[in-house]
Amino acid sequence: MLLALSAAAAIIGALLASFLYVLNLATNLRQHHLWLIALLPLVAVATTLVYQKVGAGAEHGNNMVIADIHDRAVVPGRTVALTYVFSLLTHLTGGSAGREGAGVAIGASLFARLARWMHFRADDRRVLTMAGVAAGFSAIFGTPFSGAFFGLEMAFVGKVSYEALVPCFIASYVANIVCRLLGITYEKVALQAPVVPSVKLIAVVLVAVVTFGVVARVFIMGIRTMKRGYSRLLGNPLLRSFVAGALVAVLLLGFGLERYAGLSTWMINAGFTGQATFFDPLAKLILTMLTLAVGLQGGEVTPLFCVGASLGGAIGILTHCDVTLLAGLGMIAIFGAAANAPFTTIALGIELFGVHGIPYFVVAALVGYFLVGSESLYPSQVIATAKSHRRRYQKRRSLNEIRRPTAPSEGVKLHSSKRPRA
Repeated sequence: MLLALSAAAAIIGALLASFLYVLNLATNLRQHHLWLIALLPLVAVATTLVYQKVGAGAEHGNNMVIADIHDRAVVPGRTVALTYVFSLLTHLTGGSAGREGAGVAIGASLFARLARWMHFRADDRRVLTMAGVAAGFSAIFGTPFSGAFFGLEMAFVGKVSYEALVPCFIASYVANIVCRLLGITYEKVALQAPVVPSVKLIAVVLVAVVTFGVVARVFIMGIRTMKRGYSRLLGNPLLRSFVAGALVAVLLLGFGLERYAGLSTWMINAGFTGQATFFDPLAKLILTMLTLAVGLQGGEVTPLFCVGASLGGAIGILTHCDVTLLAGLGMIAIFGAAANAPFTTIALGIELFGVHGIPYFVVAALVGYFLVGSESLYPSQVIATAKSHRRRYQKRRSLNEIRRPTAPSEGVKLHSSKRPRA
């Protein structure tokens, strides 16, 4: 099993290295030909049409992956090609989205397919799918340590799946090594964390991490509200996609916001160098919610990294505190809170910035985890341990089930693609 897992992780690493290479080409092409943003409404329509015809649930992205882990759905094999192509088209035309959606979906899909080809038992298939998630995250961000933890806790609230510990770490590191051998490089930033913080710094950090948790919750609820609004105002899915895509294109081109199109990773550097303003995270947050609400492919993590780093940097400038510390905390905290992934948050902080900031990473992870409540980027997550004793009745239920009735577009239709039992 471990040999097959390593081989599959190497394939994922190679495939995602090619994705990152082409993504860079698409980003450069758009930056030199801004008129491509005007094609975003057409890409939105094409995305909706193709996923309706041949997607078979793949449009649910990481929620479909989580449903597959819980044996409530099957990640379609065509997810690899669809996510690869349409994520690139989103970025080519300026959609404000991330790149981990492609990595996680491709990794999980290939590993799930491998498990079925080899006729593994249901429990082993679940573990392999989680390892695919780890490999995809690691290859996209160059963070094998936190990638492994993301695979271990992505599918649950309040649980790390120790049965998948070894497969997730092996897959994560193999995929990352292959990416690096193929020439992929990753952004590096430096964080300064004082060994003995001042009272002022402690107060600022506490206010900042609370702000990050609130922003994460606003982001999740904003996407859900926009999806419902689009559905109520425009019943035809294709018309809805065109209008919503046109709205994003008009904001980008008509208001001079082109710099917030695509990944916008310049915002991370701006946050760490003290050049970010409060307008930067606000603009990126709104454009990302509008992009993802219409169903354009890509992901949420990179935009949340950008929002968090720039927001933290702006708070640092305002309070005259260390901008690198606050930018680093923002970068990991908003994503970690939105994903209900506290261990991944801490691991990401250690991997990106070093062990000297661990006390700050722990505070940011825990505050965000509890502030986000029953919200999540991934409503298919199942509650293994409730966040408070009075909510213990929520155990073993998905966040979607807790929040029902939901809009049709929010969750995965679990009854539609039941996985065959071994």
